[in-house]
Amino acid sequence: MSTAASLFDEPTLISPMPAAVMLTFFGVAALAAAGLAGYWAVTRRDWLPLMCCAGAAVCALNEPIFDVLGKIVYAQNNVIAFTAFGRGIPWFLVIGYIPWVGLLPYVIARGMATGWSGRQLYTISAAGVLSVVFTEFVNTFVHAWRYYGETPLQFFGGVAAMACVPLAGGFLLYALAFPLRGISRMAAGFFIPVMALPMMFAGVGLPLYLALYTDASLTMRVVAVGVLVVFIAIANVGIVKLTQFWQRANLSP
Repeated sequence: MSTAASLFDEPTLISPMPAAVMLTFFGVAALAAAGLAGYWAVTRRDWLPLMCCAGAAVCALNEPIFDVLGKIVYAQNNVIAFTAFGRGIPWFLVIGYIPWVGLLPYVIARGMATGWSGRQLYTISAAGVLSVVFTEFVNTFVHAWRYYGETPLQFFGGVAAMACVPLAGGFLLYALAFPLRGISRMAAGFFIPVMALPMMFAGVGLPLYLALYTDASLTMRVVAVGVLVVFIAIANVGIVKLTQFWQRANLSP
């Protein structure tokens, strides 16, 4: 089978659970995030958190690209928001972008602006990974999606990459959006979440995607996972060091 054809060799998946289960699970988180963003927008007189959440929802349009590359398929009996690249993207995933890709980077950016240390940034990065691990644990019972790549590649896509996506979005907001005012600030708050996730997934995920779409041996697949983890670690350390440099520059007299 050619590489082009293998891009669309996904299996069919039907979840034994009602679609409302995952909609409720992600919906609670999305509503809480949107509500908190609205509260901060009013109390701080700043639309930036709401713009971040709006940008995150638009960022979900990237999802089918990385699902194809990462070999992820969703149950056909989910409530589907849109279909692209042969993937039906469920509504629960679209709204799930709001807390993880929208509000969390804004919270991180606020922390960076107040002088969070490297240890604090690494801790929240690890917490972001654990939150995705938890959603994967929930999925073991509801089977709303499935990874169908070769072992061990299917266990490292979205989970590991989420270590650096919130940090990257947070730093870009801190460095580029926070100094702005008015429409420029709102525009930056919207477009940074749109770009942060695809930028990091494409960058750090390269070894994973290459291994999934080549005739890699088990040894090479393990090596690919190792390189992926190294890329993610480098991205995290680089973002933290860049943040610390920015903090020192801004705090200098």
